[in-house]
Amino acid sequence: MDSHADKYEGYLEWKKWDSISEPEKSYHEDLFDQELARLGVPSETNFLEVGFGPGLFLDWAKAAGHQVVGVEVQRELIEAAAERDHEVVSELDETFIKENLGRFEVVVMFDVLEHYSAEEIPALFRSCSRVLCPGGLVLARFPNGISPFGRYHQHGDSTHKSVLSPPLVEQLARGTGLAVVGVFNAARSRLGGKSGRSKKRLAYALRGLIQKTLGYAYYGEDMPMDPNVSVVLANDRGNANRQ
Repeated sequence: MDSHADKYEGYLEWKKWDSISEPEKSYHEDLFDQELARLGVPSETNFLEVGFGPGLFLDWAKAAGHQVVGVEVQRELIEAAAERDHEVVSELDETFIKENLGRFEVVVMFDVLEHYSAEEIPALFRSCSRVLCPGGLVLARFPNGISPFGRYHQHGDSTHKSVLSPPLVEQLARGTGLAVVGVFNAARSRLGGKSGRSKKRLAYALRGLIQKTLGYAYYGEDMPMDPNVSVVLANDRGNANRQ
């Protein structure tokens, strides 16, 4: 992610991460609740978050009683998270990996993979496999490269380095110790008043109809078509192979 670090100049202000409102925090916490409930994550899970940004997941995980460590390249974000007593590091480097072999049960990457090139992602996956316990999981959410509706998120940020899809992630994971075990539309917001929730239910029902129509018309199958997609990968090698 640091190979084009100049593009991150002023990134925090542009993303408005320096002034996140309470409704926005609630929005993201609702999505975290859904994503982790889908994984069946138990209480007191040991998380690693790669690319924690403003630290919303770090705060959510800590408040829920989990253990969490964050990785982030931007100094201001590291300092802000450390001030809130989070354990954070600037790199998923060899020193960190060797000190944390098999430590984590879940690695999460929310809107992060697209900031890596296709050539960089396998190395990231190998690092994740080494710090995961046997059978540990990676949850990655990214703009949906197989959907026309993913273009808004994909092409709205100059720091994005790759266009990803579940099949491409499956290919990039080959030989890394990780294997794709689940593909889903990313969690959808459930918040809002009675009227707002009703409108969302109608909108999501329409999405489902469009998804099935386009999927079967063009590809012969139902596939995720939301703007963002979530992919779950499982660690398929043991600690003995992690050196």
